[in-house]
Amino acid sequence: GVSILGISSSNMDVGERKKIWSQIPLIFDRNKINLVMTQEIEFSQIKSYCKKIISNKISGRVIIKF
Repeated sequence: GVSILGISSSNMDVGERKKIWSQIPLIFDRNKINLVMTQEIEFSQIKSYCKKIISNKISGRVIIKF
C-alpha cells in the first residue's frame, strides 16, 4: 500500500496529485473508509475533541452536528 503522511499536497506537482487521487478508488473501498475514518460529534463536544486532536488521539474526519 501507499502512505502519504505529513505532506502538504499544495507543494506537490498537480500532475502527481491527480495521479494519486485517481488511484484511490482502485485501492480503497469507499464505504469501508467512511466507517473507519469518520466520526460524528455534537457541537457541545468540540472543546474535548480539540484537545484529543492536539494530543494526536484522533485520526480521520470529524463531522460536527449542529
